[in-house]
Amino acid sequence: MCNVELPTNRVLCIYAGELIDKDMKERRQREMGRGHVRIKQMTDGTLTDAEIVRNFGAEMNHAHDPVANCTAEEFSLHQTSDVKVKTSRNRNAKKKNLERDIKVSLIKTNRPIPARTELTWNYGNDAENIFGGAVCLCAAPKCVVAQAALNSQKP
Repeated sequence: MCNVELPTNRVLCIYAGELIDKDMKERRQREMGRGHVRIKQMTDGTLTDAEIVRNFGAEMNHAHDPVANCTAEEFSLHQTSDVKVKTSRNRNAKKKNLERDIKVSLIKTNRPIPARTELTWNYGNDAENIFGGAVCLCAAPKCVVAQAALNSQKP
């Protein structure tokens, strides 16, 4: 719930979390016994797990457009790190510079939001991965999760 009025395009946060690979995602989903809803996948395949390391972006609820009042936009961060690398042939760690671009999601408002309004964003359209079969209650007219649930009940 937002206690103050917010204008359009106000940056709220970066969706923060641990960067994991596909194998780790699948392992964590098995351990939880259902879909792991705090994992966000970027278009480049980067997975961000906000279960342990997170900010309030991971606490925001889902709603489909046009009900969602915020959006998650991807952008790249360039990361430069000095790491120490040990090999089996060399016991002394060698310093190595690691550079890479990381995709992150910036969550911002997509319209003016009155005070005392719940902040929501569209998690994505893959109903099975997002909700693990749970029902979406966003009430958007074109909710793909609700539509998938209705279609699965048809004979």
